[in-house]
Amino acid sequence: MQVLKDEMRNRIYEAAIKEFSEKGFVKASMRDIAVGAGMTVGNLYRYFEGKEALFYAVIGPAYDCLMELVEKSVEMVKQRFDTSFFEFLSEQILKISKEHKIELLILFEGSGGTKYESIKEEIVSIVEDFLKGDFLRKFKGADVRIEDTYLLRVIAVGFVEGMTMINKKYEDAEKLKKVASQFIAFYFSDIRKRFR
Repeated sequence: MQVLKDEMRNRIYEAAIKEFSEKGFVKASMRDIAVGAGMTVGNLYRYFEGKEALFYAVIGPAYDCLMELVEKSVEMVKQRFDTSFFEFLSEQILKISKEHKIELLILFEGSGGTKYESIKEEIVSIVEDFLKGDFLRKFKGADVRIEDTYLLRVIAVGFVEGMTMINKKYEDAEKLKKVASQFIAFYFSDIRKRFR
């Protein structure tokens, strides 16, 4: 019966989200997930071959959205780099947060021991590479001065950590949107002027 299977999968998903968000991948227990879903461990293994497969099923959509955002951002920067880029970035991050808030937090803070364990560092590196490459190229010859490119790494880390903290703090979607938009504006508005 398909309806029952879909209902059971939803219960597993909800129990897994709760378990992974509270304990992270390493400390999460298939037994606790099964109990949370109201089933036996054996039955849980009929749906997912193991904890890793379940984790990837839960986190996969958030990861895919994040990677799609990275690709879109890279393409947009190649076309033009102005304040519309940061507006786009803000809107897309908020869209992902709205659809996959908890999964995104699990991905960034609870994916140790999985193939996603370095995702936060990968995102930091992408932002850093963008700042070192496209940002500096765009303003080459302008009156922009960076004493040491390590500063761009610090900015990238601060941005990713800040967005993670904001996503974690605010449940209300409208409040999250306002705070994240202010944060992105604070970080990137008039960025050229601040590097003079």
